[in-house]
Amino acid sequence: MKKYQYEKAIAIGDGLTDINMALKADLIFARKHLRNYLDQEGKTNYVAWEAFDDICQYLEQSNFLA
Repeated sequence: MKKYQYEKAIAIGDGLTDINMALKADLIFARKHLRNYLDQEGKTNYVAWEAFDDICQYLEQSNFLA
């Protein structure tokens, strides 16, 4: 993420290897182990997902990218 300029960062992850990326993102799509970790750490700025359609639907309905 350090290599690129961006206005907003979105992380999509499901495992513990995604923690560092998720902690730096403005919006996190988390499932399984990543969601459990974020819950334990009290991080609530994530959206639970099961399929990529969930992510697409959220982004279409939210104004996050506006």
